[in-house]
This record gives sequence, C-alpha cells and structure tokens, in this order.
Amino acid sequence: MISLLLHQLLLSGSIATFGLPPEKPIVVPTVENCRTVMTDGIIEADEWKGAHEILIDGADSTGLLIKQDTDFIYIAIRTRFQRLSYVDLYIQADDENTILNLHSSSQIGERILSDTLFTDTSPAFHFGNQKEWYANEIRFDRIKAQELVAANPNRDRNLMQLETNYYYDGFEYLLKKSRFSYKRMRVRAEIKTGMPGHQNIFYPKASLQKHPETWQEFVVKGN
Repeated sequence: MISLLLHQLLLSGSIATFGLPPEKPIVVPTVENCRTVMTDGIIEADEWKGAHEILIDGADSTGLLIKQDTDFIYIAIRTRFQRLSYVDLYIQADDENTILNLHSSSQIGERILSDTLFTDTSPAFHFGNQKEWYANEIRFDRIKAQELVAANPNRDRNLMQLETNYYYDGFEYLLKKSRFSYKRMRVRAEIKTGMPGHQNIFYPKASLQKHPETWQEFVVKGN
C-alpha cells in the first residue's frame, strides 16, 4: 500500500517524474550449481546462466542479474562505470520495517536502517564486518600508483586512480539464506560514480530511496 506521504506527493505533482515499479513481482529463478559465481566483478555469461536479467539503462547495458540455489541468493550489478563506481544495495524483507544497506566500493560494509532519517553517511557503515554475505571490491595496482607518485608527487589523485584500478564489470553479491531467509524482498540499487560528466543510476528508475513501496519486489522460493 502506498504510504500517505507518497500518496500526497503523487497527488500534488511534487514527484510527477517518479512512479512506482512494475506491479508484478519478479520470481527469482532457482538454478542448480550456482557456486560457479566467482564474485570477482567479472560478470561472465556462464557464471550467470539461468539468472533473471533486468536492463536498467539500455544506453550502456547497465543491468541487474539475480538467481538463487538452495543456500544463496546471487545478485550482480553490471555498471558502465568500470572505474571508480560504487553501489549501494538496499533490501527490505516484506515482513520487516528495517532496511539493510549493503555497500560495495574499495571496501564492503553494511548498516541497518531502522527509520527514514538516514543519510548517505549516517548511521555509519560497518566496513569489513559484513555478516553472511560477500561482494567484490574495487582493487588498485598499488605498485603502479607508487611509481606514478614517485614520478610526479603532485599528480592528480583521481586521475591516478583511473590509471591504476583493475578492470571490473560491476559487483557480484552472495547472500547466504541462513541470514537472508526471505520469501519476498524489496530491492533498490544506487549505482554511483565520482567521474566527471557521469550521472548516478538508480533501479528501479522511478523509485524513491526512503520509500520501499516504490522498490522492485522479488519472490524468493525454496527457503
């Protein structure tokens, strides 16, 4: 059911450019032998065979893939920002009021959001202390970075990061069902970048960060 605040905003036209996600929930396919997913950020077709794929941005093939087996839920976020991008994945179970925010960048971490007063930095993330889930991290060639700094101590740090990070297609997540024992879950993905000239991407495109009722609903069977 649409919250009263969201309903009022929709009626007033204050968020006329936003809407609700598709009404039909997406059933997460069950695939045997999903353990081939490497969680290295290289999203290969064989790894993700059988997954449900959602095209988020057709201009550059940004997308989301999801599947499950007996023990895990697998999610991949393919992003156009192969360099210096990061993802905030928001998940809410259909029978819970709290939101779980999983963050992936040069480090991974999580935080539990118990109300809608949160910001991008508060409450703080617990980095390196994720519980029963994993995702790849952005990695840099530190030796090359040291060489670039030695050659030019005043070198632009953003440029240096672009020159030294290892290639990746996006972020691959493993969510262990012993914790993520959902029958249904709502999901929002925020794909962000610090690169000039690029805009952040959100899925669902018309969703609102603090309104889970506007996120995409997934049906997870076999828990």
